[in-house]
Amino acid sequence: METRDKILYESFKLFVERGYGDVSMNDIVTSSGITKGGFYHYFKSKEELFAELLQNYILVPMKEFKDYLRNLSGPPTERLDAFFYSYIYIIDEMVKLLEDEKHVYGYYLMYFSAQQTIKDFDVQLSMIYEDIISVIKDILRGLLAGKHSVDEAVVDHWAVHIVSLCEGICILWILNKKRDYKEMFLEANETVKAALLNL
Repeated sequence: METRDKILYESFKLFVERGYGDVSMNDIVTSSGITKGGFYHYFKSKEELFAELLQNYILVPMKEFKDYLRNLSGPPTERLDAFFYSYIYIIDEMVKLLEDEKHVYGYYLMYFSAQQTIKDFDVQLSMIYEDIISVIKDILRGLLAGKHSVDEAVVDHWAVHIVSLCEGICILWILNKKRDYKEMFLEANETVKAALLNL
């Protein structure tokens, strides 16, 4: 692993495990196996490191997720399935990256640390979520089109609730891992499809 990438990865793990405010420069250089001078060769400050880390580990993957959803083809029900399955894949990959299920909690906490320390992070993330909701609206229009005229208010309502449902499942699983997140997403998918097809 290149030194810069190692600093980013080791810092990411520290921020997830302890939170941005509780990680010192000494923690970063020790875990990365470098000197402070070595750190400053790559980054001007802890904040600059954190900003790049957020780009690499949150914003870029979220944009890739949005692009993946936008490029889905096939029947609306299959595209909706793919959306729910994507959340399973994302959590699987996050657990692998963090090497421990319990640290996924810290990943979400980074969102809130970012809002306090990185300018426009919340704006960038909100725009990505708006794009994801827009993709879900397209899927819902296709799902409902064959039944009757599509009511845009219903589409808007359901799109926001579907994305909120998936994010809520993530949080519920993080707080209480008694239920398998895969089962929770698959059940939610079937429930949503059944409800939509009965509108």
